[in-house]
Amino acid sequence: MRLSSRCMGRLPSLPNARFTSTRLSSLRRASILHTTPLPRLAAPQSARTLVPPASATVRLFSSTSQCHAADTNASHPEKHPISSLRNISIIAHIDAGKTTLTERLLHLTDALGNSTSSASVPGDVDSGSTVTDFLEAERQRGITIQSAAVGPVWWPPPKSTKVSPIGITLVDTPGHIDFGIEVERALRVVDGAVVVLDGVEGVESQTENVWSQARRYDVKASILFINKLDRMGSSVAQSLRSVIRSGLHSKPLLLQLPLAVAGKDGAGISGLVDLVEMQTLTFSGKAGELIAQNPLKESHEMYQEAKQARNTLVECLASLDDQLLEELFGLPTTSGEEPHSKIPPLSLRAAIRRQTLNGTVLPVLCGSAAKNIGIQPLLDAIAAYLPSPADKPAVVGNIAVNSSPLSKNDKKKDSSTENSTGKQITIALNDKRTTALAFKVVHDKRRGPTTFVRVYSGTLNRASTLFNTTTGARERLSKVLFPFADQYTETSTLRAGQIGVILGLRDTRTGDTLVDVSSQPGSTNYLDPTEVKSLRLKRVHIPPPVFSMSLEPASKSDVDSVSEALNLLIRTDPSLRLDESGEGTTGQTVLSGMGELHLEIAKDRLSNEFGVNARMGAVRVSYKETLSEEVGVLVEQELVDRELGGKKIKVGAKVMVRALSEDEEGLGKTAEAMMFGGNVVKINFDSDSSAVTKDSAKPEDEGDIQAYLSESPRQSRGKVSSKTPASVDSRFVDSALPSGMDIVTIETQFKTATIAALSRGPLTSNPLMGLHVTICDIQLFGELSSSAAISYLLSHLVRKVLQIEAKIDPNSGMVKGPATALTSLMEPMMATRIIVPEAHLGKVINDITSEQNGIVQDVVHQTSDSPTDSLSNDGSAEQVENEVFIPHPTNAFERQSAASSTGASAKGTDGGSGKAEIHAVVPLAYLVRYSSKLRALTAGNAQFSMQLQGFAKVSVSRQYEILHELGR
Repeated sequence: MRLSSRCMGRLPSLPNARFTSTRLSSLRRASILHTTPLPRLAAPQSARTLVPPASATVRLFSSTSQCHAADTNASHPEKHPISSLRNISIIAHIDAGKTTLTERLLHLTDALGNSTSSASVPGDVDSGSTVTDFLEAERQRGITIQSAAVGPVWWPPPKSTKVSPIGITLVDTPGHIDFGIEVERALRVVDGAVVVLDGVEGVESQTENVWSQARRYDVKASILFINKLDRMGSSVAQSLRSVIRSGLHSKPLLLQLPLAVAGKDGAGISGLVDLVEMQTLTFSGKAGELIAQNPLKESHEMYQEAKQARNTLVECLASLDDQLLEELFGLPTTSGEEPHSKIPPLSLRAAIRRQTLNGTVLPVLCGSAAKNIGIQPLLDAIAAYLPSPADKPAVVGNIAVNSSPLSKNDKKKDSSTENSTGKQITIALNDKRTTALAFKVVHDKRRGPTTFVRVYSGTLNRASTLFNTTTGARERLSKVLFPFADQYTETSTLRAGQIGVILGLRDTRTGDTLVDVSSQPGSTNYLDPTEVKSLRLKRVHIPPPVFSMSLEPASKSDVDSVSEALNLLIRTDPSLRLDESGEGTTGQTVLSGMGELHLEIAKDRLSNEFGVNARMGAVRVSYKETLSEEVGVLVEQELVDRELGGKKIKVGAKVMVRALSEDEEGLGKTAEAMMFGGNVVKINFDSDSSAVTKDSAKPEDEGDIQAYLSESPRQSRGKVSSKTPASVDSRFVDSALPSGMDIVTIETQFKTATIAALSRGPLTSNPLMGLHVTICDIQLFGELSSSAAISYLLSHLVRKVLQIEAKIDPNSGMVKGPATALTSLMEPMMATRIIVPEAHLGKVINDITSEQNGIVQDVVHQTSDSPTDSLSNDGSAEQVENEVFIPHPTNAFERQSAASSTGASAKGTDGGSGKAEIHAVVPLAYLVRYSSKLRALTAGNAQFSMQLQGFAKVSVSRQYEILHELGR
């Protein structure tokens, strides 16, 4: 027997290994909780004894992590090269086993210092002992609600791989669609992902959603882990087919084969066949920490299939990778033997890594997290195949380029930049200027706002003073930390490529860009101070809310506490939206979110976490307001000169609003437009109103705009107030910036005020969307033009421009009727996926079209050959399946799985009949309680999922119904 503990040969003799192991665990935990540097202790040998089969190699993990921690001095990760870091996220459909897998990964890397004890076991969802699901609501419900970051935790791959030890920062994410914002902000800052697939279900609806989210942030490098292979009905073959046929990836490369449990009639997995090394892996110990590695002999029942699988793996890679192809052609061939088997594991791993980084292949691993099978090989694959920050392209930042400055003493800018909206720069890891993105903010009662950041260039330390380019505020750090779920360990610095936590930021929110304006020297791109302050990284995509509920303080004494708690809540969860304008005149506050469960969790947090004493109404659908194209261009201009809150304010501007046309719908879905609620907003400091109008309009509107410009303000739809000075109609008056503010700060204040103004429509106080808004002819008057003044002006202008003025009797001067809104309602439309037995198909389709007001797009009939996925008519899926290896039905594991699946299905209520998958688009209002209706229609034998497709304008009759329901 050879013991493959990576620290063997230099460990001291320890008379009481178990005692020392426990002592070391306690010391390490203390270092995390109290941020005390670890003493350099040699790791103990394992107290357990393993008698493996002859010629086996045993990898011992109960002590190697601790040994490696001593070797690498993990308390000082800044000493390690960027190439040793892995920022990854674990993503999946709900109940695929993400959290269980995460707990096993953390246990084996000794993330919290408890895996060295021989009595320790990983955290468990059922018992509520998980590390990453630490919220009380998560442990009670057994689901992940928020993303949790842990790291860096250190892992030493086998020496044979020649991969250096790596530090993994792992971000666990929820699987429920209601908490999609947590997936968004995790994927925004990671470099690679582990996609977890339920081996029974294959690719599911949320699997496709999170895959699309990963592609949105250019997370191309991923590993697929087929989990739950211990369950009845699990199948590697069907899982791979679902990956191909769903369009998830065309090149899933199987790197392992599962070993069936010998002599067992039911389902089960006993180990793995490693196709790269051609060896078997079996796992033992309380948490699978011991691996017995045996060469795969020709006499093994899996040898021929494993050989075929490896040859297919080599062929597929060689067709994509020139280096591997050249090596393959250069190998000598002998009669009766293919050269594929002579490709060494190192060459194969290198080719897999190159193609994984390009996103052209998807490495596939197998296992069962619940049974502790396949976890260490997954960690090895993360080290070998997923990218470090140094492997990723330089990030792109945008710099706003304004037109002419406001001061009359400043010179005009070059004409080439007058109408430019911005420029792009690349931000390299070695850039000396500190640039970071805040991707999450957590409220901590003891620490205050806790901000999670990814550093893209430069270095963050306790002495750093950052400038928030989104809000225009300066932020001073108090501490720099590494996250370990709900615990933190202090560090001196955060380097480019690292994810960490900073304390002390008061005005920073999710998606804000943070820069150190003082760290300009040595930067690869020279930027003047104004440009640095306008630098923006790609923001976190925040999906629009679709459900709402009303809140009302229980008494007047609770008003302040309720308001404070709500503001803290929406700061930590930006997918929640707060409208304090009230439902009509009731004075209620409306909280909107992504779903019923989302709002239910928010309600629980307000009551339990924040101790709010408030009455909360029922959950209802959240609508939007918009304009129709027929309305045309609406214009309003005003100079506000009055007192507000006892202070004099003075500021002026013109606002021009029109609906986005059908060919401009894509503009409303850009990251910048989503920041404005799906509206395109242009803030133009050019004093020439004609230039502003032309730039902001579509080409076919130019004739209408010229007509508008030739009219007087009163003729232009009567929108300019008669009190507005004539000089305001077309040109700036002499303006002055408030002291301490530059043009970038002023622009930020106008954007912030515009977001607030567009959050309330005149019809139902729901947010506005689908609009093109131009703000121009801006007038500032020094200290009188405060942020409060700007906010008041824009709120006033937007409200006026979207309302038809009240009719006034010319004789009496009395108001003949109230002002009416020009906007109309839009309702959320959901892309719905329903899997039903064929016997109930007709009833369900009829219900969707007649009762639920939906439109059926297509129906896919599933046969026993394709249980959960659709197949294209041209047969392209079969062609792709022939290019990768898919286990044959006669494979021992697949045969065993099929037998157990058949036995289970025979007990079902649908008699084993086929199923159909319905794709439909249905208004959300009709789906609020649809799951109960579907259960009744199908005797509980249907699956139902939905995701937001977009918002659609409602008919006049439907709008009347909605307004009646809302009490309007």
